[in-house]
Amino acid sequence: MLGRAVATVFPAILPGVSLTLATKSVFDITSASSVERALESVNPHILVNCAAYTKVDKAEEEKEKAFLANAVGPGILAEACGNIGSKFIHVSTDYVFSGDRQGSYTEDDPVGPQGVYGASKLEGERRVLAALPQDSLIVRTSWLYGPNGPNFVKTIANKGKELGKLKVVNDQTGSPTFTRDLAFGIARLIQANATGIVNVTNSGACTWYEFAVEILRLAGLDYVEVAPVPTSEYPTPAKRPHNSVLDNSKYSNLVGLPLRNWKLGLADYMSSGIDNL
Repeated sequence: MLGRAVATVFPAILPGVSLTLATKSVFDITSASSVERALESVNPHILVNCAAYTKVDKAEEEKEKAFLANAVGPGILAEACGNIGSKFIHVSTDYVFSGDRQGSYTEDDPVGPQGVYGASKLEGERRVLAALPQDSLIVRTSWLYGPNGPNFVKTIANKGKELGKLKVVNDQTGSPTFTRDLAFGIARLIQANATGIVNVTNSGACTWYEFAVEILRLAGLDYVEVAPVPTSEYPTPAKRPHNSVLDNSKYSNLVGLPLRNWKLGLADYMSSGIDNL
């Protein structure tokens, strides 16, 4: 989802840049030899890693797979970039935080993942920073949706049409982020030559319930009955953070402006007709 967005957005934001999109079939991030061969042939100035194991619940029973993709792979990529003098950009997640505090999380707040997925992503951050402390950028984001992949927006729209009534969690808060807006944000950070850890999400925040209501409104499905429920009524194998809101002040200071409000990003996505919503 994000890789395709980067391939779409970067040429418009970074004119003159030659872009190579590498898929798993030709570029296995968990294989040092595969990464070495690929980087030798392309010799990139910047490598952006959009690959990840993102099945949050499945990760609880597939810990090895999650850590291989989210921790071992990024570490291999960072080391390889260091060997050829390339900058490395890695995408991480709000799940590195426990979600128990009030207010938004800054880049310097204490981490405390509550599940395997978050722990694997945090370990990926640590390996990247250890291997490439001066020339790496870690972008933490949250609640991604967009074309070229399954996402919450499509699920809610389709389930709403099918069932006519839904129950959606109303005690988890975050910032829904459109993949193309995130790609734009990453491009702006490249222009700013940013390094370290930077939070990048669409502005504003909502609960999953509020997100669902807005999705249905934009889809012309206002008639669908949506009931707000607590997390306790929707148990999942992996524990979700109750508060996933990331503070974007650092990003705004680096590039001049925050990303647009999440409602504007959602409206753009849903009006585009890309996924027939």
